[in-house]
Amino acid sequence: MSMDDMSMVMGMVMGTGIVAWARIIYRVWKVMDGDLSSHVWPALRWHITKSKRITRYLGLRRSS
Repeated sequence: MSMDDMSMVMGMVMGTGIVAWARIIYRVWKVMDGDLSSHVWPALRWHITKSKRITRYLGLRRSS
C-alpha cells in the first residue's frame, strides 16, 4: 500500500467519521436537549476543523 493510497483511505475514514459523529450527536441532542450541547458542539467543531485541515493537506500533497 503506497502513501497515496494511505492518505486516500485516511480521507475517507475522516469523511465518514464526521457523518457518523453528526448522526450520533443529533440523536443525543434530541434525547437530552440541554447542558450536553455546550460540551458536544465545541468537540464537533474541533473535529470538523481538524478534518478539514487534514483533507486540505492531503489535497495539497496530491496536487503537487
